Amino acid sequence: LLRGTRVDVAATADQLVDFLWQALQPPRRDALALARFRGEVQDALHRLQSAENKDGGAY
Repeated sequence: LLRGTRVDVAATADQLVDFLWQALQPPRRDALALARFRGEVQDALHRLQSAENKDGGAY
């Protein structure tokens, strides 16, 4: 803290509670769906790269 400044404890506490509340909430459905889709795309890319390595072809 800076010297000579007053801290609004109530406002700081409210901000901290809001921050922690958001951090502790379960992930949103759309974020979960996006993460799942990203994983599926990664898996597909790995399968494609594996197939390219097996037959020497490029797609």
